[in-house]
Amino acid sequence: MKIEIKTKDLEITDFVQKLVDNKLKPKIDRLLKKLPADRKSALLRLTTRSRWGYKASLSMSLPGKVRIFGKEIHKNLESAIVNLREEVVRQIREYKEKRSSS
Repeated sequence: MKIEIKTKDLEITDFVQKLVDNKLKPKIDRLLKKLPADRKSALLRLTTRSRWGYKASLSMSLPGKVRIFGKEIHKNLESAIVNLREEVVRQIREYKEKRSSS
């Protein structure tokens, strides 16, 4: 799966790349393993918020004109990414349930 990372007021360091590669990507890949590789791409936006910490949002399109979108704000970047992962995983599971029942 390809995850494009866009940042605002934040630098993409090795730490940020490892967070995405280790915390976010494997879980989404596992849920979407039957999709062709060219269909698995997402856009991750990371920004710093002076009062609230970090904002992480992810958007991706799935077959059937379904759009997955999640957004999390947290003081800790790692927590924001983990919470975002849980939100996206929940939406992907709902998508798969609807698709398998029809």
